[in-house]
Amino acid sequence: YIKMAGLPPELSRIGVRVRGIDTAEMKGKCEFEKRTAAGAKAFTTRMLKLSGNKVTLQGLKWDKYGGRVDADVYLTNGQKLADLMIMQNYARPYMGGKRAGWCQ
Repeated sequence: YIKMAGLPPELSRIGVRVRGIDTAEMKGKCEFEKRTAAGAKAFTTRMLKLSGNKVTLQGLKWDKYGGRVDADVYLTNGQKLADLMIMQNYARPYMGGKRAGWCQ
């Protein structure tokens, strides 16, 4: 979640979906998926802390599920979070459509 400046307090906390990636689900169907999801969450948390908990969001659009935005997320050093997650095998590229499963 992020706090969006300029919005009323009750609306300022908004979820963000990182555009261009698919990550495993925390409530996955198998242990591998759950472990991968936990690793992705820990990695993201670590990257956000290293970035001073500040990011730049570009190309914001309302997500199709509502209540969150879909955006390209950049850390303060200019690195794109999605690219880092893919390079570390915590995510895979995703451009829409049916997602492949994480369990084998």
